[in-house]
Amino acid sequence: MLHCDQRCWTRIRLLLLALPILWLLSTPHLPQTAAATLADDDKQSVHLNQVPFIRKKPDFGGEACGAAFLQSLGNQVDQDFVFDQSGVSPTLGRGCVTSELVTALKACRVQTGDVWFRANSSQQIRAVWSQIHTDLIKGRPTIAVAKKDAERFVLVTGYDQQNDEVIFHDPNQDDGADQKQDLSAFLDSMRLRSVDASGEESFQVVAIRCRGGKTNLTKSQERFSDADYAQHIRQLKTRLPNDEFSIVLQKPFVVVGDGGADKVKRTAERTVKWAVDCIKQDYFQRDPLHILDIWLFKNPESYQRHNVQLFGSKPTTPFGYYSSQHRALVMDISTGGGTLVHEIVHPFIESNFVLCPSWFNEGLASLYEQSSSRNGRIIGLTNWRLRGLQKTIEAERLATFKELCETSTREFYRGAGTNYAQARYLCYYLQERGLLNKFYHAFVKNAQDDPSGYETLQSVLGTEDMGSFQEKWEAYVLKLKF
Repeated sequence: MLHCDQRCWTRIRLLLLALPILWLLSTPHLPQTAAATLADDDKQSVHLNQVPFIRKKPDFGGEACGAAFLQSLGNQVDQDFVFDQSGVSPTLGRGCVTSELVTALKACRVQTGDVWFRANSSQQIRAVWSQIHTDLIKGRPTIAVAKKDAERFVLVTGYDQQNDEVIFHDPNQDDGADQKQDLSAFLDSMRLRSVDASGEESFQVVAIRCRGGKTNLTKSQERFSDADYAQHIRQLKTRLPNDEFSIVLQKPFVVVGDGGADKVKRTAERTVKWAVDCIKQDYFQRDPLHILDIWLFKNPESYQRHNVQLFGSKPTTPFGYYSSQHRALVMDISTGGGTLVHEIVHPFIESNFVLCPSWFNEGLASLYEQSSSRNGRIIGLTNWRLRGLQKTIEAERLATFKELCETSTREFYRGAGTNYAQARYLCYYLQERGLLNKFYHAFVKNAQDDPSGYETLQSVLGTEDMGSFQEKWEAYVLKLKF
């Protein structure tokens, strides 16, 4: 028989009383949902004043929210920078959707955590708000998606306890800073409806929590970012005459044409890219001043009709032209790619050699309208302009090089046929003597003191007797064949 004294019974009673407490301590706590009233902490007012407001560019709402958070960390970056981190192709002509925005933020070392949450009940959506509020207390904003007719990003920056209102930046509005909305209404706007294959309805909310993040981010120094091209192509798509047109981004140009997607892409890669790489290798450091479109029309009828439709007038040349006014190179590509290469030179001259006179601008461009490569470098070949030049030489009606170099723009184009040919085959001669690249760079350097280029030409040729040189050059040209 077991005996127990008074102290033993006391210990047993204490142990029995402690068992419920020990059981509670050993049980995992489940996350609190909104089945119960929000805790006192969830009612605390908070406002992140250090987070700036950024008005979005078209379709860049998420990017604007992301940039605002990154700027609050001290980074000198913008919404274009955020887009550029996403890897989204600019040819889509749109901003980031949620998953792409998350990719961009993660590239900036932002810890977004879970983003998509079930919201089939008020309990579940309130639980998400509890997380958002907790982050606000810790100084962390949240990018939320309020989706009615289209995806709309806002940046939650605070909560007003007195009025039970959410404080947020809405980049979709000019006056979107520190907007306020009743908490229940705001959470309802976050509730996104979806229907699965079986027809069953469900809801979710999107909340991109902004935690961490790098603090030494810097913008690219390139003249145009992927975001710039995306915005440009977005606008370009609204101008396309019909669905036959396809778009290829071939930096620094946007190539668009109605000859079929494969042909447009092939021309972009084999002609545009090749020409750009070659002329930048030998001459130009800076890309064109603006994003330029290259319009490739498939035949003369398309070329004529769409010039009127897009630019308001008929073209003055049957081949193609460059318009700085319309920021476009416009081609009847059925005539070949020579004119395209010619016109590509002009916007590069425009951005790299501001003082370039017409004779050299057109001479260099004309040189490459019939071109190939030699030892990895672009070279001009003889072309259809040769015979007319030879006839003018034979008739002894050709201007001197001093006269050519000193022509005004108006004078040059008034005698366009002969002037083009003379300028082209002067460049061709310099090319064949290995002097063209040297002449270009010397001309750029000396243009303030020698705006016509005539004295620089004499220096590069190593002669002051330009009369004798012209006789020698004319004899050289008369022997050329095409």
